[in-house]
Amino acid sequence: MAASRDRWERVKSSLEPFGMPVERIDAVVGANLCNAEISRFYNRVKNFFFYTRFLSKGEIGCYLSHKKVWQKILNDGVDFGIVIEDDIEALPEFAQVPALLENIKEPFDYAKLISPGRSKKIIRETPIGNFRIVRWLKPPTYAAAQAIKPSGARKLLDVRKIFFRPVDVDIQYFWETRLNIIGIYPEPFKFNDTSKQSTIASTGRKNAKRTFPFARLANEIVYYVKSIFYKRKTF
Repeated sequence: MAASRDRWERVKSSLEPFGMPVERIDAVVGANLCNAEISRFYNRVKNFFFYTRFLSKGEIGCYLSHKKVWQKILNDGVDFGIVIEDDIEALPEFAQVPALLENIKEPFDYAKLISPGRSKKIIRETPIGNFRIVRWLKPPTYAAAQAIKPSGARKLLDVRKIFFRPVDVDIQYFWETRLNIIGIYPEPFKFNDTSKQSTIASTGRKNAKRTFPFARLANEIVYYVKSIFYKRKTF
């Protein structure tokens, strides 16, 4: 966010040794959105039926911020954009990532460059040099660091003119977006200590209300049935 100048300086300094062009895209501040603006992009009815809790203003602003970046990837005509949030720090492995992305032979739209949290079941992996290219049964959450091709940006923008889940959770629903998602190990990024002061959490996510009783269980059952069906069709 524009107000988080210290975060930007820290991210920029971690990327400078790699000699790659870096551009900052100011985030949408969810707390500043009025209800009329929110209703243009966020569908509360679909949120009720297809997610476990109502989104906070911070999560809505986060989603709109990512949409700004997807649109820029399309507008700039690049081969891919490496998109990172402001609580991320580059590791030495990042130096090899642009060349790696160009040399991956199998098709993909979206490459996750950090996959924290609980380990997800890997259903396929391919070694390339010092890295492993993986595919999961259920891709991890977090949209903190990823490489997105124009094909992926277009799919996301076309399908999610209106959204109803957090952006990182929405990426997991690959059969809705038709995103071809891969992951890269070892991860070329890590979270820095500013990630503990989340600007999204501070705008209401922790206190968000559940949509309906047993929503989490119901959504997980539907997710795994559909994901297994789609994976069998794809792979």
